[in-house]
Amino acid sequence: MQAVRFADILDITVISVLLYFSLIWLRQRASRSLVMGIGCVILLYICAQRLDMYLTSWLFRAGFTALLLTLVIVFQSDIRRAIERFAVWSEFHTKRTSIASSQTTGTLIEAVRKLAENKIGALLVIKGKEPLDRHIRGGVSLNGRISFPLIYGLFNTESPTHDGAVIIEGEKIDRFAVYLPLSQHVKEGGEAGTRHAAGIGISEVSDAFVIIVSEERGTISVAEQGRLEVLSSAAMLTDRINRFYNYIQPEKKAKKRFSWLRRNFGAKALSLLLTIALWMFFAYRAETIHRTFMVPIEWRNLPENFIIDNPKPLEARVSMSGTERNFNFDPNIMVISFDLGMVHDGIQDIPVVEKNLVNKPSGLTINQIDPRNIKLRAFAMTEVELPIKVKMDGNLPENVRLTAVTVEPEKIKVMVPKSRKEDFTVIHTDPINMYEITQSSVLKIKATLPESVRLSRDNPGIVRVKIDVKATSGKK
Repeated sequence: MQAVRFADILDITVISVLLYFSLIWLRQRASRSLVMGIGCVILLYICAQRLDMYLTSWLFRAGFTALLLTLVIVFQSDIRRAIERFAVWSEFHTKRTSIASSQTTGTLIEAVRKLAENKIGALLVIKGKEPLDRHIRGGVSLNGRISFPLIYGLFNTESPTHDGAVIIEGEKIDRFAVYLPLSQHVKEGGEAGTRHAAGIGISEVSDAFVIIVSEERGTISVAEQGRLEVLSSAAMLTDRINRFYNYIQPEKKAKKRFSWLRRNFGAKALSLLLTIALWMFFAYRAETIHRTFMVPIEWRNLPENFIIDNPKPLEARVSMSGTERNFNFDPNIMVISFDLGMVHDGIQDIPVVEKNLVNKPSGLTINQIDPRNIKLRAFAMTEVELPIKVKMDGNLPENVRLTAVTVEPEKIKVMVPKSRKEDFTVIHTDPINMYEITQSSVLKIKATLPESVRLSRDNPGIVRVKIDVKATSGKK
């Protein structure tokens, strides 16, 4: 088996974490039919990829963006909550949520027991780690310490605010007469009352713990993570509240080594196994493949007083081998580069080796580079001053006679190969069409440089040509 890279382990870890949270969300939020539907879609996609089902694969590609947008719209509240939970998790070590003392908890339970005994409806929300402001409406700020008379008085049927909810944070009642979002899953409550629907609703969109007292039956119910449970007695409420507080602030002595691993171990193991299977199915390819690329050749650090005479070839053929995943790169970033800082005058035979290949992908083997050697001719340049000769093409019109041709400047500075200095005696201009000259004119003409000749620095290579003509009298 081919060695697994660190990037592969990181890849599997990231997908496993995402898959784990997806499984937890599906277990808490989604119906069985939705889970089966998603599973069928994934299975169909795998079959389309492995069996080369062209039309089905095209449909998946075409509809992926629309499907992704639809999922974002449908599950926007869950996505927002996931982001909020991540923000809360990142701040957990710097800001801890306060909890009530055992004495205050006892006072709260006694007040709830008394409300249930007298069949007085009540709705109490104990804040968890996540913020509630986005989900609640209205309410009156209180910030009062929890006491039996205060709780009993807030839910007294004669009070105008008794139908609202109370928000509890730590030792105090933060707000009362608060309106909560209603759940669409009222069947979870059995009693299908508005108070129960509101209690389930806030527990669906946050990690709050909700206590609900029914004014019809006098029962005590708790809502957590979108699930409602009717308690047989007020004594059971003590254990449930303590468990919730332990979730907010786990006791150090209660923490066990690797407890994070044992929590939801089945979902974590399934996520890891599924990710490894998907990685083996799609990403891992043990067979070695060969591919060839045409890579451009570049020259760098060429001294200013040197030129390369018509370098060839301009590309090299590079053959590589490796696994399919190693070829997942942009071949346009590769280049074969030569450092000509130590170039000398004349013909040079430069070997092409692997170190000349810049931006070579990791994990690939270079089998061959063709050509193996590159021949180039370098010229050491020297500056000379050569006369300008105007090149004239064609004849003047019949009624026009040329009197003088002058050029300014008369000479131009150029760089020529030092070894061929004597071969260059004159620089011509671009040809001038003399048939178009009907009167004396001044033209700006570009100098035509022979091969291997370069203009000196700051020399535009433009000369000023003055053509003087005189009209002649022709016979009618």
